[in-house]
Amino acid sequence: MKKYNVLTISILILALSMLVLSGCASKKQIAVIDDQKAEINKANSEIADLNAKIKDLNSTISNTESKLSDAASERRKLSNSINSLKSQISMLEREKSGLETKVAEGTESLEKSTKRIASLNSQIKTLNNDISEQEALVSAKDEEIATLERSLAQLNSEISNLNGQISTLQNEKAALITERDEVIASKKKATTTLTILLALTSLIAIAGIAMAMKKK
Repeated sequence: MKKYNVLTISILILALSMLVLSGCASKKQIAVIDDQKAEINKANSEIADLNAKIKDLNSTISNTESKLSDAASERRKLSNSINSLKSQISMLEREKSGLETKVAEGTESLEKSTKRIASLNSQIKTLNNDISEQEALVSAKDEEIATLERSLAQLNSEISNLNGQISTLQNEKAALITERDEVIASKKKATTTLTILLALTSLIAIAGIAMAMKKK
């Protein structure tokens, strides 16, 4: 009888030990899972922040591209205007040259031609001044376009950098999820194994008690 009592007590002690060890292991696994969950949430938060920054940058890029398009359009208009002014100057200069030739040949009145040539010179001077002003505007517009293009390049570079950070965070998050799933699977497996062992231990203990009672 003593033999069976000792066996039964030993089995119960073993079962209790298994429960204690299992509880400790389970607490550690839960702590690990909680830490991983916190890290995953942190990664999600950082990814959301980075996506928000990218959204803002894309809005800035859209505005910058619109300004660049407007600046390029204004430059084309200025360039076309300058070409038109130059064409007008060429026409006036041809007329002036023709009058000067006729005066030299004596086929045109000097007094009449002189007045017209003076008028032509005045128009040509005005047109050249207009060209100088518009060329200055073109130069300023070229600087504006260059500045906008540099801004676009910088903005796109920032977006590329942010996308790289997001990619890194997503990889880290994926690794954390994999680790978490492995810990959860291990916890489930350990729980299942412990349940089976406890069931077997209980059966053995019950059998031991039953046999001890029969011996009585």
